[in-house]
Amino acid sequence: NYTADFFRFDVGAAGANLNVTLHSGRSTLTPGAADPGATLDATFRLLDASGNVLQTSNTGVFAETIAFGGLAAGRYYLQ
Repeated sequence: NYTADFFRFDVGAAGANLNVTLHSGRSTLTPGAADPGATLDATFRLLDASGNVLQTSNTGVFAETIAFGGLAAGRYYLQ
């Protein structure tokens, strides 16, 4: 089973621009052997304080980027 990680951040009254890149990777797993490294092909999401998805990146490659200009003051999450 896969889990979701969340990172919370707050934007002050002046607002903010956001540009975040998630680098993930994939490798071959061998039964009975330790995981050799990253095996994650991630989906990256920016959510507002109510959990509404503002932007999603799921390109099918191993680097997802979220770029969002003019975030208003408030609490946000990266999933």
